[in-house]
Amino acid sequence: MSRNALLVGAAAPLAPALRERLAAEGYDLLAAPHAAAVPALLGRLPEGGHPVAAVILAPALPEGRLDAVAAEDMIAALDEALAEAGMAARALVADRPEAPTARIVIVADWAITGPACETIAAAVSGGLVGLARSWALEFAPLGVTVNAVIAGPEALLADDAVLPLAGPLAARPRPDHVAHAVACFLDPRAAAISGQVLSVCGGRTPGSIPL
Repeated sequence: MSRNALLVGAAAPLAPALRERLAAEGYDLLAAPHAAAVPALLGRLPEGGHPVAAVILAPALPEGRLDAVAAEDMIAALDEALAEAGMAARALVADRPEAPTARIVIVADWAITGPACETIAAAVSGGLVGLARSWALEFAPLGVTVNAVIAGPEALLADDAVLPLAGPLAARPRPDHVAHAVACFLDPRAAAISGQVLSVCGGRTPGSIPL
């Protein structure tokens, strides 16, 4: 049986931690630079090599005030992140319902929580989480789970960097914390967990309105 796991967004900042954790979990890693490359990559796999798990990392996106955001940049970002993710999910599941990828996890940016000057990132992250929830319902009859992990804003900062948000932390988020959350959703024992959104935030979100 295949133990291939697909990592989409292989050059994203969180990718090294995901690579290490997936290898530690016993997966053979397949890497795609972006979601648009997934259908062709899957088409080159030998019989029985279809991935049993897939992790889709949101692309890094620029900050910027709304009055500085060009319409064409917004359209391009949404097309790259959302339309291409849809084509990847189709190739992973919908095009092969007899043997689909059983676990899909989308890793989205903290911008979904609504910080200022994050128009493009907020739109992309919100769209990806919406897709995860919709796909969780659509793919449930196939035994496929789809979940989302929100990476806290400190996860990619240097240890001596000024934290972007005030308030207490149970622990400062790190890339390996995000990778652990992803691994939990990929675990075979997580077969009954789907359509969920988990924030790796160090405890910042308990008092906020849930996503």
